[in-house]
Amino acid sequence: MKQKVNKFRVKTEEGCTMPIMAAGIMLLIIGVFMFWSSESPVIFYLLPIAGALFTIHEGVEIDTVNKRYREYTSLLFVYVGKWKPLPTIDYITIYRERLHQNIYVSRIATDTTSDSIKVALVYGKNKQIAIGKFESKVDAINLGVMFSKELGTKLLDYTSSRPNWIVE
Repeated sequence: MKQKVNKFRVKTEEGCTMPIMAAGIMLLIIGVFMFWSSESPVIFYLLPIAGALFTIHEGVEIDTVNKRYREYTSLLFVYVGKWKPLPTIDYITIYRERLHQNIYVSRIATDTTSDSIKVALVYGKNKQIAIGKFESKVDAINLGVMFSKELGTKLLDYTSSRPNWIVE
């Protein structure tokens, strides 16, 4: 997480998506093949572009001074996203998310399950702005406490069967 004078930038998704990663891999393969086969100068354009594709990530940036936020997409060091006014936050919640996926190929079946801890700003009628996704509950609580103090709001831990307020 990067912080600049009451501006908080939090990655919500690590790494690039599959289509972008596939495009990057294809450009790398084409670039290396062109270099070996013809020593073409195109390699000097393809490899940096392919490398840049692997730096794409998404996140949320919150400016607490000007009361605004944006969901951004980043490529290298450029962050793109439209600023929106930050709504009045009712509370911050930390909750557990379990993703379960069944995969079937021919007659072979498998399933995968992944758990993560998410942190979100809650406003209005249960509308959310996701501000973090973690493997560790401690990291999620630390982020939640920091934003709770910065925004002057409550923090709800909803990761167990009995929800409890960490900051009231």
